[in-house]
Amino acid sequence: MSQEGLKLVMLFDSRKQTYCVCSHNLTAEEAALELDELRRDGLPAFTVEQRSWHDADDPDECPACRAELRHSVRESRCKRRR
Repeated sequence: MSQEGLKLVMLFDSRKQTYCVCSHNLTAEEAALELDELRRDGLPAFTVEQRSWHDADDPDECPACRAELRHSVRESRCKRRR
């Protein structure tokens, strides 16, 4: 699978202010399908761009997923400050 365009699917728990990684190493199409399903169930799901393939089996325990999330948050903060 190409590493270009990979996505993470995540959930946000607003009460606890925490994130949970549901899936990683997804194509844009796979991520869109999963996002639709989670949102139909009323869950606050979103996607994050994934910069490279992650080797961990469990995405919620994946150090690379955590790094992607930190990178994404830093990027969004920089964009808001401009």
